Amino acid sequence: MTLEEFNQWFKHFAAAFPAVQDFVRKSDPTGKETLKLWYGVLAKRDLADALAMTNELFEGERPIPWLDRGFHDWSSVPRHISRLCAEMHPVEPEWRQHTVRSKAKIGIIEGDPSVADALREAMRILDQGGTMEDVRAMTSEVFGQRGRVAAAHGTEQTRRDDGGCSGDDE
Repeated sequence: MTLEEFNQWFKHFAAAFPAVQDFVRKSDPTGKETLKLWYGVLAKRDLADALAMTNELFEGERPIPWLDRGFHDWSSVPRHISRLCAEMHPVEPEWRQHTVRSKAKIGIIEGDPSVADALREAMRILDQGGTMEDVRAMTSEVFGQRGRVAAAHGTEQTRRDDGGCSGDDE
């Protein structure tokens, strides 16, 4: 969410919940610091999601915990909206995404069977509880300590002793 989009969201939220404007004005002399902090929390969220969550809160489809308890401190608004937005798009942990991708053969380099086979073998090693050290040992065996590997984008790269690659496009 950009700053302009945040301002659009806040205008919408304040129209739905007018009391928030008084809270912001009272929180600091201009209210700018409070809104700056709120923007920091919501910047990673999508405007459409934040607007949708605001509508659901306004329509009573989702609870507003602090108001339901009679506590009129609006300081948790951005965290609550951000959490609700995050719930709209659940993401599996990074390691799980890699496992799922390897089993579905998503992203496998089909044009270079040796790289594709090595990637499959690396994922098998990790899936069976192996470590990255085990994967490094396998790739050293397959490609050699200073072997040539065709990169996915078509340039040729040389494997360095430190495990990195140096390529033509550096």
